Amino acid sequence: MAAVRYSSGFRRSILRAPRLAAYVRHLCSLGLESTTVVPSILGAVREIVGADYCNFIWASDDFELASVYSECEAAYKTLPAYQRLQRSGDVSKLIGNFPDWMTVPLFGGNVRDSVSEIRSCVHANGVNAT
Repeated sequence: MAAVRYSSGFRRSILRAPRLAAYVRHLCSLGLESTTVVPSILGAVREIVGADYCNFIWASDDFELASVYSECEAAYKTLPAYQRLQRSGDVSKLIGNFPDWMTVPLFGGNVRDSVSEIRSCVHANGVNAT
């Protein structure tokens, strides 16, 4: 069996993961607007999983794309093109629309069910989900 070699940065991230996860939980418990905490949360998540960058997409109550935060400038550059293709119907023809992706069955339910469950947990813990 071949040995797997991890970079020292990856090893440090794994060792720091419990602390970073606690930091994310703390940020979520502050009751701040999501637009305030998402950049910090994504920074911690990026470090935990060893990603180069992270993105976050907010959805409306109808599961329409409402807003985007990205640590990668290219995401902002491509968003207008995506929106143009979406309005023309080309996105739907190729890969479906954002609301379709958001309602794909997950873990025996769908995003709407998951959102309801998350909201109930969030409200039980006094966290502002918006």
